[in-house]
Amino acid sequence: MDWVLGPVKYATLSNSLLVPFMCYETQGTSYVDLQPVAIMEKCTDVNKAMQGLVNIAASYVKRHPGQWLHWNRLPEMLSRSE
Repeated sequence: MDWVLGPVKYATLSNSLLVPFMCYETQGTSYVDLQPVAIMEKCTDVNKAMQGLVNIAASYVKRHPGQWLHWNRLPEMLSRSE
């Protein structure tokens, strides 16, 4: 799968923090989980930062596997906004 690197590249260029978050639903209630900023230190390495984000996403997919029906379309959807 190809990942959209835009947000990570912008964070790297501006030496900014990334604040990863995930949305999911459990028993009819929607949740948004913000990850602690400490997980993603200031970006200086695109590959390292992207791997960190992928690891976070993978942990949510493992916990809520039935909610990622369009995961394979994510790069396409995000590229439309660039």
